[in-house]
Amino acid sequence: MQIALFGGRFDPVHNGHMAIAEEVLRAVPSVDEVWLMPDNHHHWNPTAASFADRLAMLRLVENHPALNGRGRIKASDLGYKVSQKREGMTVTIDVIRALQGSPEFVHEVATSTPSPRNDRSNTYIFIAGSDQLPRLSEWHDYEELHMRLPFLIFPRIGYQTSGELPFGCMWLSDKEFYPINDSATAVRKRLEKGESISDLVPKSVEAYIRKNGLYQ
Repeated sequence: MQIALFGGRFDPVHNGHMAIAEEVLRAVPSVDEVWLMPDNHHHWNPTAASFADRLAMLRLVENHPALNGRGRIKASDLGYKVSQKREGMTVTIDVIRALQGSPEFVHEVATSTPSPRNDRSNTYIFIAGSDQLPRLSEWHDYEELHMRLPFLIFPRIGYQTSGELPFGCMWLSDKEFYPINDSATAVRKRLEKGESISDLVPKSVEAYIRKNGLYQ
């Protein structure tokens, strides 16, 4: 089985994230599932909501038949579990090492959801936005990372949307897919101003945000 790993803060998950996941499943026939993997803490950008809240919102998406790509879009807490070995910081290479059978992460993999069952026959591809291209080389153990798995790059408005990519990267793009402009920052700013976010996030996610008073 091939799994596309979609990491990030998901602070909160929004319609743009879901459009990317759906596009991966549509445009890359070899991909069987997309796993949404929220970071615990982030090296460069702090998170506004707790990991528990961000994962709960992803669970709402995962459990909604109309939103989860016919059961092929799943939420994973593995990024949180492996982060405990780095004082709470989620590092992508740790996630990949865990999935590819590194002995030091046996417990984290065995108890993660969805459980990969440490299946050595699984293959992985990592989804990242083109806004990450200028600093990919700064990722922890990047040389090892891009040797372990390929990167699928989706275009974002305001950043590179075509042309040559670094070694190990390929574009997610076709004539039916447009650069993504949705952002969690826009969601949070609207909420701070008391504005509607109904066009930016799934209804269940908006209900969760408002019920729990997030981003206000």
